[in-house]
Amino acid sequence: MRNQIIFNGLCLAIALVALGVALYALVTGAIEQQGVDGLFLILVSLLIALCFSLPPVQALRGGLLQEILKRRAPRASEASQGAAQSPQPGAPEKT
Repeated sequence: MRNQIIFNGLCLAIALVALGVALYALVTGAIEQQGVDGLFLILVSLLIALCFSLPPVQALRGGLLQEILKRRAPRASEASQGAAQSPQPGAPEKT
């Protein structure tokens, strides 16, 4: 479960960085300055972004991340219930 979250987060981070590189090359005009090399940089960056965005997209569509979040939600609610039931220091006890 934890490995899935780390894997999807890492893939998403790499995809976002690759998209950033492509956008940076477009905004700064790398195609005009470098010609074919700038075009190649943009195409390779977009291809890397596509390849690394597939696992997180499949995890979202397959419901894997929702399942992980549902597993974590009962633990969080149990912790909050335990905190609500424990008496606060200095508070009078109910009898």
